[in-house]
Amino acid sequence: MPLTSKQRVRAALAGEMVDRPPFIPLLGTVVSRYMQIPERELYSSATRLANSLQACQRLFRYDAVSNPVDPVLEVEACEGWDSGEVPPLEKRGRIPIVREVLERLNKIVGRDTAVIATVSGPFALARRLAGEEGWLRNGEQRAVWAHRSAAAVLRLCKTYMELQVDGILLIDPELPVQDASLFASVQESLDTIVNLTQFYDSRLFLSAPGVQAESLGDVLSLGATAFAFGSTVPFKVLCDEAVHRGVGFAGSIADGLLLENGDQLKECVRQMVEAGGKRGFFITTEGEVPASTPAVSLHSIVRVLDSL
Repeated sequence: MPLTSKQRVRAALAGEMVDRPPFIPLLGTVVSRYMQIPERELYSSATRLANSLQACQRLFRYDAVSNPVDPVLEVEACEGWDSGEVPPLEKRGRIPIVREVLERLNKIVGRDTAVIATVSGPFALARRLAGEEGWLRNGEQRAVWAHRSAAAVLRLCKTYMELQVDGILLIDPELPVQDASLFASVQESLDTIVNLTQFYDSRLFLSAPGVQAESLGDVLSLGATAFAFGSTVPFKVLCDEAVHRGVGFAGSIADGLLLENGDQLKECVRQMVEAGGKRGFFITTEGEVPASTPAVSLHSIVRVLDSL
C-alpha cells in the first residue's frame, strides 16, 4: 500500500525505507508568481499565504509544504537585539504570521501531507545580522555572532515544533565556507534542537549546498537527521555516509535544470533515484527555486517520481 506524502517525508528524513523518494522543493518568491499574487500582499496575510501554499502544493503534488524561503524573515525579528537573552522572536516581525500559517497548514493538510518549518541556519543568520562588511572584516567576532544567532535559531525551532510540524528545515548557505573550528560555537544550540526533534517526534533537515568532501564528517556531526549538500561531494560518498549514519540524504536539482525543463531534468531525477535507492533518500532543489522556473518543471519531477 502506498505511503501518504506525510509518511513518505517523515520516513525519508529519518533515514528509513520509503515506497518512492519524496520531493521537497525549496519554494520562495516563486509562490507569488505561480499564484499570481504580489509578494507584498502574499507575505502580509496569514490567510492569503496559507491558502496560496496549500493551493501550490495541491497543484504540483510535491510531498511537503513549508513556509517560503525568506532570508530576511529572522533578520527582521532580531532587529534591535544587540546583547542579552534572545528576545521573544515568536512575537516579532512577521514570525507571528509564519506561526499562524504553519498552524493552519497542519490543521488543513497535515493529516496526509508533511508540514515543514523553514528557518535560516545559524551561520547564514549571523552573517546577515553582522552585515557584509562587519562579517568580512571581523573574523575574530564570528564565533560570538554565530553563537548568538544559533540561540535565536533554537528559539524559533522550538516555537515551530510546538506546533507539531513534521520537520525543521535549516537553510544555511554560509555553513560550507566556514572553518570547522567555528562549529563549536553553534553545537550547543544544535544539540538542543536535535533533542527537541526527538521530544516532539519531528525531523531536522539541513540544506547547505557546497559542503566539501573533506569537511563532510564535521558537518554531519552537527546532528541533522537528514541533509542536502548539493553536488560538490560525489553522490556515492553521500549515499555511503547516510547509510553508515542512518540518516536521510537528498539528491539536489540544480537551478539550470529547473529553468531549462528539458529531457535532461527528467533523466537527472531518474538517475538520482536509481543511485539513491529507497532508504532515506529524497529529492530537493539545490537552493530556493528560481522565481522564473517554469511550472512544468515541478510537474515533470513529480511525474517521474510517480512513474517509478
